[in-house]
Amino acid sequence: MAKNVKVKIAGKEYSLKGYDEEIIQRASNEVNLQLQELEERYKNETVSTLSVLTALNIAEKYCNIENQLNVSQNRIIDELKKMTDFLNNTIK
Repeated sequence: MAKNVKVKIAGKEYSLKGYDEEIIQRASNEVNLQLQELEERYKNETVSTLSVLTALNIAEKYCNIENQLNVSQNRIIDELKKMTDFLNNTIK
């Protein structure tokens, strides 16, 4: 069952619903961290621009992790195929 979770992002409180409070808190912490880093670097930018840059940075991290996962999965599949071929050849 979804839980109500309160988080604070950029000083504003949000009431969110989700199944895993810890993940929601971690996600909001990541958004805050990214936003703060960008605020320090780009002091003259609007909140809107900083929010978009934050979203893009997080999306880029997600895509990089997704690519790493795909590479790892492909390596595992290749190794399993090699093992299967080895076993099949050994059994014959």
